[in-house]
Amino acid sequence: MLALRRPDTRVLAWLLCFPLAGTYAQVGGADDMPRFGWLRQLVGACWQGRTADGTPTDTQCYELQYGKFLRGTIAIPSAGLLGDSVWAWDEAGKRITLTAWSSSGAITNGEAYFEGDAVVFPVQRRDGAKPTSRTRWQRIDADSFQVTRQRRAEADWADVAAFTYQRVR
Repeated sequence: MLALRRPDTRVLAWLLCFPLAGTYAQVGGADDMPRFGWLRQLVGACWQGRTADGTPTDTQCYELQYGKFLRGTIAIPSAGLLGDSVWAWDEAGKRITLTAWSSSGAITNGEAYFEGDAVVFPVQRRDGAKPTSRTRWQRIDADSFQVTRQRRAEADWADVAAFTYQRVR
């Protein structure tokens, strides 16, 4: 049996991608995949994250499920953690909704929206106030994307940490 110690910051970074949110709205129809933008290009591949110094963080793999959902898996060897997620298009909110769960027993609901070509995952606050942190995914090229954790700094966002993901298969 695997014993987990206190959470690794990379685990927390992954969980920040899947913030606590409200209930699901009804998902859209069969043509949802184009609404996922460049995220649909992650399907059928695995992506390994690395810190700025080249240290591996995790590996994420994506598949299409039922022709309309994006399904992701993650493995974080340093924490002995595995996770799954299902992403759906919320037509009413014009956002992606998702549910993620991990081998530690954690389950989170979240949302994401497009900000230009970037995909933004706000970290919802329990008190309902505006988010003060978020995770931003930006495509670099066909074989890589960057994930940046950000905190609100005055009226703008400041980068806290960045990870680059490369296609590994």
